[in-house]
Amino acid sequence: MATTEKIDIWGPIVNSNLQLLEAMIAGAETIATTSGTVVLTTNNGAADQARKAFVICTGALIGNLILEIPNLSKHYLIYNRTTNAFSVTVKTNSGSAITVPQGSAAIVACDANDVVSFFAPPVIPATGALANAIAFSNFPTGTQGDVLYHNGTLWAKLGAGASGQALITAGTGANPAWGNPSAVSTKNALINGAMMVSQRRGTSSVSGDDIYLTDRWIGLTEDPVLTGWAQELSDVPAGSYAALGAASTFTPSKIGVCQIIEQRNCAHLVGGDVVLSFKAKVTDDARFATMKAAILSWDGAADTVTSDIVSAWNGAGTTPTFAANWTLENAPADLNVTESWASYSVTANIDTPSTKNIAVFIWSDDHEISATFGVTDVQLEAGTSPTAFERVGIQSEIDRCQRYYVPVTPIGEGGYASAGGQTGRMTTGIQFPATMRATPTIAFSSQVYGNGSGLNATSATDRGFFANATASAAGSCYWTANYTADAEL
Repeated sequence: MATTEKIDIWGPIVNSNLQLLEAMIAGAETIATTSGTVVLTTNNGAADQARKAFVICTGALIGNLILEIPNLSKHYLIYNRTTNAFSVTVKTNSGSAITVPQGSAAIVACDANDVVSFFAPPVIPATGALANAIAFSNFPTGTQGDVLYHNGTLWAKLGAGASGQALITAGTGANPAWGNPSAVSTKNALINGAMMVSQRRGTSSVSGDDIYLTDRWIGLTEDPVLTGWAQELSDVPAGSYAALGAASTFTPSKIGVCQIIEQRNCAHLVGGDVVLSFKAKVTDDARFATMKAAILSWDGAADTVTSDIVSAWNGAGTTPTFAANWTLENAPADLNVTESWASYSVTANIDTPSTKNIAVFIWSDDHEISATFGVTDVQLEAGTSPTAFERVGIQSEIDRCQRYYVPVTPIGEGGYASAGGQTGRMTTGIQFPATMRATPTIAFSSQVYGNGSGLNATSATDRGFFANATASAAGSCYWTANYTADAEL
């Protein structure tokens, strides 16, 4: 029908066009055949097969049937009512085929780019059940509490774990396993592995041996006078905020960093495999000839450890002799650390009888002067393969660090004393920002008194203490000060 032809006139052409539109919306076409390729007919302005919305395939198949639809933007409801063990597939002339299971109906769509896909999954019309539902016969038999997982080849069963255990994934390419739920809240047994928290020193450099650096990390060295440590914020790996840097400035000396883990945070690792992973770099790989990493166990009294874990540093390239009750759980070897940030890892089995605490130690075994190494994103976890570093929010990390150390914090008290001496005592209660590992050592500094003296701490627990000063005479009085609390291992 030409443009402007038959305006306002109901006739056979208009009627025919409406019938074609009806066929496109609700028309049905039955394809009765036994095998081969059936190309749906297409006509412009005349009845055809491809226009129909509903295509029903019937027949006792003797071979596979291919239903070829035109490469046009359109969807179909395909009902496979054939019999015998052959397939019915739907495709365009040049595209890939999809299979409509026997006895099912499915909505399929073509995107006009030779792609045919399911618009809705195949269902069994009589029941509405999914035609491609999972066949439970493919799964192993089990009992209550078992867990099914895919082992890379087929579905496998993990027997029910012990009461209180949690299912822990080992990441892509590894099977899950039951584990202690303490490993679920945080898989990393180390605290401040990202070196973000430095409550004592900020980014200031410090020298010394067996001293705390960034929180929870201990610096160990042959030369406590000429070794410098500092939190580094500029030269860090991509995606990291901070690193811990160490340098021997004027004399060759061995240097390293160590963290000792509280028993409650490492008990689940004892008797099993562990992996220590971290990122590291050196400023001059010729001056840092050897770098190593160790995992050690402590079999002395729990949480009563020797923090200076090195008894003797020994010669260049030789692993140190460790202090009594510390046992080396791996065989340290040169990691070949380079002048670019890279990831490194070592493994061990914590099999020392009566292990109470675990420590990690990363050090230079052969270090010349005027060179620096950096380390960050340190993680100790169960298993034999390292997983992605677990990042902890800064406030959560601070809270975990303050279980061991509360930095310089201002306090004060004031009032009116009726007399001097103990009858004029000025006391205030101090609550720690986090429950500490044990009753801490409390130290005061920068005391200022108004008509008073003798600031001291009493009734200290892991939650807080009383700060007391004595009025020297009757009248208005006050005191101010800073305090620190130390419950490190």
